Amino acid sequence: RASGADTAPSFGEIDATCTLARIHLDQGTRQQALELAESLLQRCSVTGRTRGEARLAVILSEIALSSGHHALARDYLARTRNARRRHPDPAIVTRAAVVEAQLAVENGDSTVALAIIAEGRGVSASHGFRRDRRDLATLTLELAVHTANTDLARHARIERATAASDAPGDHWSTTLARWRWLTGDLAGALEATSRHRLSTNAHITALAERSRLLLVAGRYPDARTTAREAMNLAEQASMEHIVTFTKLVEGAAGAWSDRRYLPLLASTRRVRWVHLYLGSLHFDAIRRQLRGGDARPSLQRLHARAEAIGHRLYMALSRTEDW
Repeated sequence: RASGADTAPSFGEIDATCTLARIHLDQGTRQQALELAESLLQRCSVTGRTRGEARLAVILSEIALSSGHHALARDYLARTRNARRRHPDPAIVTRAAVVEAQLAVENGDSTVALAIIAEGRGVSASHGFRRDRRDLATLTLELAVHTANTDLARHARIERATAASDAPGDHWSTTLARWRWLTGDLAGALEATSRHRLSTNAHITALAERSRLLLVAGRYPDARTTAREAMNLAEQASMEHIVTFTKLVEGAAGAWSDRRYLPLLASTRRVRWVHLYLGSLHFDAIRRQLRGGDARPSLQRLHARAEAIGHRLYMALSRTEDW
């Protein structure tokens, strides 16, 4: 039967579209995922397919978040909550919890993130939603990086092992690399970034993190090459925050001039992703040092920003006595 804007989609069409949109998102083909989900979301809304509307709004929130568009992700989550009130579904509740927790983590709000993760973990465990439980474990490890909390890191590992999910979209290796870096294992951190499936969003974020670690390790030509590779892939996937992140890594490793670098740095002042908001200042300190300049102004700003949200990794990186 032909479908139109005023025709209610079948449950089969909703299931197939949600599955295909998620595949596209996991593979980094964001535009195809967006077109599929947006088109059917409108039909579900008009024809009263509440559960379909909620499922698609969650996927669209993930698509927005993958590009660093936090405000848009929140708008879609609000639409999900409205639809859920009319048609509650545990699968939608747990997936929305993953997105809400990621927003809180990326904003540096560890208290809110912990509360959301705890709620989502309980529902995902009781219903056997292994992918959601795994993704919440990854966010728990990210919080361990934020707070330098070894108990959280241990709990995250246990949760991940219990979830035993091999579904796509697994960003554990990137987060594990940050944890190892925090604990002083830079070689182990670099090793962790090699564990990912090629041509996926997870591959792109791991590659971006690897470029940062190569910069920290003083392997500047490798950092530039890896940053450019990640940047090209991120541009194809419309992952705008990763594009900016890798440009900053490339510029730091290349000791770009102030005229070339500072406008890019200024663009990060209002971003909501903590690893760009804080990481950019760390990159600038490295750039200044490579140019024979004074890294202290950037480190002082980094310390002030990191201390304001209690981010222990960046507080440690900002210690001027270590430079």
